[in-house]
Amino acid sequence: MAIDLSERTPARLALRLLLLGAVLLLGYRFLRGAVHYVTSGDLRDFVHGYTTARWVLAHGWDGLYDLSIQVASQREFIDRAGSPWLALPFVNLPPMVFLFMPLAPLPPEAALACWISANVLLGVAAIAA
Repeated sequence: MAIDLSERTPARLALRLLLLGAVLLLGYRFLRGAVHYVTSGDLRDFVHGYTTARWVLAHGWDGLYDLSIQVASQREFIDRAGSPWLALPFVNLPPMVFLFMPLAPLPPEAALACWISANVLLGVAAIAA
């Protein structure tokens, strides 16, 4: 037995309400997770690009892939997160640093909030296109 969704029926209204509820629940869970992620100080994957961009702006491109420099520049963030890692090495191509450079002058939490917001906006734009 097929449900006719082409007309205004209680089944169509129920489906719309179910979809709206799912979108609101997922949005709430994402927002709650993002706020916790930003405020906890655990920058995870963001830390390698952020600290590398800060290093490049302060000291230039020399030492971009020097692991001892990366460990030293990430130590504050790794310790704050209570992570067992020594560091999250930057192993991307040098142009990747340009994505993080506008965020480097910002405090870490603000930079991460901007990074997450930009990613969400780009994701919404990609879905809408």
